[in-house]
Amino acid sequence: MEHKFSLPLFPLRKRVRFPTDELTLNLYEERYLSMSEYILFNQAKPIFGAIYSSDKPQLITRGPSSPVVPILVPGDIGVICLVHDWMDGMIPKKTPSLQSPGILDAPEAEAQNSNEEGWKRRIRLQAVAVGRFRIEKILHDGTTTTANAGSSSHSSEDNQPPPYIVVEASLITDDYGVTVDSSQIIFLEKELEKKMKKEEVLSVPSERTDSSYISDETMSEELLTTTRGSSGTKGKESIVDRICDTMVRYSSSNNSTFLEGQRKELLSFLAASKFLGDTNASPQDMQSLLRTTSLQERLDLIRFYMRR
Repeated sequence: MEHKFSLPLFPLRKRVRFPTDELTLNLYEERYLSMSEYILFNQAKPIFGAIYSSDKPQLITRGPSSPVVPILVPGDIGVICLVHDWMDGMIPKKTPSLQSPGILDAPEAEAQNSNEEGWKRRIRLQAVAVGRFRIEKILHDGTTTTANAGSSSHSSEDNQPPPYIVVEASLITDDYGVTVDSSQIIFLEKELEKKMKKEEVLSVPSERTDSSYISDETMSEELLTTTRGSSGTKGKESIVDRICDTMVRYSSSNNSTFLEGQRKELLSFLAASKFLGDTNASPQDMQSLLRTTSLQERLDLIRFYMRR
């Protein structure tokens, strides 16, 4: 029987995310501050869903800030993100002067600026996409007047729906029982290794941003090494292996077939993330790739987009 679980969602504007992608979310809006607190303090593990929504109809809700909410439907897909670091603090609402103390830790900022209006709270979440999900049911649509709110763990004490989107989701994985020619995986690892070495030589400090409805999202290259023990990455553990090692603690299926299948699945998405950024693959192409449950089909699509 398919396992279903509740998942708070963060909408993405600029690009489709794949498993192995690193996300940094700087959150200022009250609805996302509330979502962050739920993720960090009210769940067995700090996870949330991230879903590309620029191709979705947008609803402007009524209220003081009139937030824009994407209209999602069952069948939409996204990535499950695991928070590995976070920071809660206060930042200036305007560009700080030379005398400004800059970003303060929350307790210090609240003590010094509780009566000032020039500061706002910010929570920064650093997460990595560890898997994929499919929306089965919309539990809360992100509006305060949602008709299907009902009562859930996200509802407030007076049974008010949360100000963010919550869905009932199911996990998407490859069919790990289907074998793929190992030479294709070896080729993929070698191509990734060459690309990483090239990027290491040509790298220039920069940030890749993906502005969401109210927050900035950046992608860190810090974890994107290649395969464990391969040339050029001695002493480092790849993002693929780090995710696999982490997910072993959360998964009920830890047999060798599952673990090897999961590693190949993540490796293929790492390749997609690294190679398809240099192609003219559209968001729709990326979403098609995200939906695939056949490793062979995904490898064929990656090669097709790279050659197009």
